[in-house]
Parts: sequence; C-alpha cells; structure tokens
Amino acid sequence: VIFPKTLGHIDDAVSNLFDRLEKRVTPILIILAETFSSLGACRRAGEGRFIECVQLLLAWFHSHF
Repeated sequence: VIFPKTLGHIDDAVSNLFDRLEKRVTPILIILAETFSSLGACRRAGEGRFIECVQLLLAWFHSHF
C-alpha cells in the first residue's frame, strides 16, 4: 500500500522515490539490478526458467537504451 489513508501517513520509501524523481534521478538501474538478481536467485534455487520474462526484459531494455 503506497498511500494508506487509514493510517494517515506516506511510506518513507515512497517519499524518497518522488523526491528523486523530482531531481531527475531515475531508479532504472536499481530496478534492473534487482530484477536480474531475483531471476538469478530463482534459477539457482531450481524453481524453473524465466524465458518469457527474460525476452520481455530484453525488449524493454532495447526500447529504452
């Protein structure tokens, strides 16, 4: 939950994200690193393959860089 109305506050991580976006600092590299790290961890754990996800990531990567 990003904006929990019932609690009456905003998460610090979300606040920091908007602050960085305002300063034109994008979290793209961090997101990519976390994604590839997670895919690698799942592969090492033997939970299967992520062929479709890797192809989707590759298409996104080529369209942005």
